Amino acid sequence: MPEQFTIKEINKVKQGLYALILVDEGLDVSKLEVCADLLVAEGFYKGMTIQAPQLEMLKQKQLEMAVYHQAMRLLGGSDHFVQQMRVKLLQRNHDAEAIEITIDRLLEENLLNDKRTACQWVKNHQYKNSAFVMKEKLKAYHVKPHWIEEALSQIDVDAVDLINEKASKKWRQLTSSGREKDPKTGERLIAYLMRQGYDYPSCKRALTVLLAKASDREV
Repeated sequence: MPEQFTIKEINKVKQGLYALILVDEGLDVSKLEVCADLLVAEGFYKGMTIQAPQLEMLKQKQLEMAVYHQAMRLLGGSDHFVQQMRVKLLQRNHDAEAIEITIDRLLEENLLNDKRTACQWVKNHQYKNSAFVMKEKLKAYHVKPHWIEEALSQIDVDAVDLINEKASKKWRQLTSSGREKDPKTGERLIAYLMRQGYDYPSCKRALTVLLAKASDREV
């Protein structure tokens, strides 16, 4: 590998991205794309000489900057869990080492914070999911157990009201064709509620409430 390179040209590729046209000692020409932030930080200019070790460091910095900018775009849409961010960046084929460096930086800057994100996530999902379902989903995001418990402790919706509301809505769907007295309708309701993360006794109680209301209407 050549020991040094000279910047022959600096061309704008697109907004925020520039191409350094490099010429080595053997007059071979190569190109390296760098973001505007890196261009300014390193103070590059036409005719500047870059040593080979400096060029390798520059390539690594560019990888890290590209990942960081991608992460910032993702965070612009919504908060992310650390594992969620890692997976999305890997799916975009970014360098694994650069991803971990970027995640460390985002954690230091408090732009990634699993505790904060878990609390907000529970607030947003508590009216749709049982505590069990939310706990399992947070575990899948690799949130620390004590942060999961802290987030779930802030639930302000009544669990009984929530399951009764879900049961009532599903009951209306199941009995829309006149199957109120079909024993399997109750079984289907319980199976549905258990898939939502509720335990059998709670599901059974919700069904009992619905059957009692249906009986009162018939009287």
